[in-house]
Amino acid sequence: MWDMWITSSIRANFAGPILDHVTFDSIFDVAEESFVADLIQTYFVESSKTMKLLREAESDTDCIAVKNLAHKLKGSSRSLGLLRIGEICEEIELNPGSKKQVLNFLGLLETQLQCAEKELRTRLTGVCRRKAIGGV
Repeated sequence: MWDMWITSSIRANFAGPILDHVTFDSIFDVAEESFVADLIQTYFVESSKTMKLLREAESDTDCIAVKNLAHKLKGSSRSLGLLRIGEICEEIELNPGSKKQVLNFLGLLETQLQCAEKELRTRLTGVCRRKAIGGV
C-alpha cells in the first residue's frame, strides 16, 4: 500500500509537460537539423547507458554514484528541454540514499525516457517540415 502511495505521489508531482518546446526549438537557432538529429540519438544512447549505471549503483547502494549519474542525466536532459526528466533526476540527486524512493524514481525515469524519445522525434520531424516549407 505504501509503495503504491509513493508511486502515485511521485507521478503526480511530475505531471507537467515532458518537453519545453521553446528550449528544444532554440537549438535549431544554432544548429542544423542533421546535428540536432545526431544529438538526440546520442542523448538516448547515453541516457540508456546512464540508466544501466544508475540501476547498478542503486543496487550496490553507492549513493555517490547515484547522485553523480543523476546529475549528469539532469544536465543533458534539461539542455534538450526535457524538463520532467530533469526534475526526476534532481529528486534522485537530492535523495540518493533513500533506496525505496530512488527505485520508484528510476522506474518513473525509464518510462519518461521512452515518452521523451517519441516526443523529441515527433518534434524534430515537425520542425524540419516547417523549415522545409519556409516556416519558422
